[in-house]
Amino acid sequence: MPSVRDEISKTFTSIAGLTEAEPHPGPAPLSPEYGEARKFGVYEIIHPLGAGGMGRVYLATDTRLGRRVALKFLAAELVADQTSLLRLVQEARAASALNHPNILTIYDVGEFEGEHFIASEYVEGVTLRTAMERGLINP
Repeated sequence: MPSVRDEISKTFTSIAGLTEAEPHPGPAPLSPEYGEARKFGVYEIIHPLGAGGMGRVYLATDTRLGRRVALKFLAAELVADQTSLLRLVQEARAASALNHPNILTIYDVGEFEGEHFIASEYVEGVTLRTAMERGLINP
């Protein structure tokens, strides 16, 4: 029988390539078409958190509820691929179906001006990869 860790690992395989962003002096645009804009619908971008194979992640504020969120955007080159879009929705559904103090909460999934995203709970700290590299978590 697979362990909970194995099941979670399988569920979140799609985000395994996430890496920590380089230190950033301030807010960054979402993509070239946004220029210096920092608003994304009801979300206000604060700064980038990381990037990986499927896209990029930003720290943002949900202006409706006044809380910090992590916004994960699907990479532009993957938007045209229906399989990647389905994977994004499946990731959101899988994560939102789990209810555990050690698993982040999914708040929203959607699309705004051609950008597909997942809005989730923001948890301050290091990435799972960094924690494992530092020996804080054993694989």
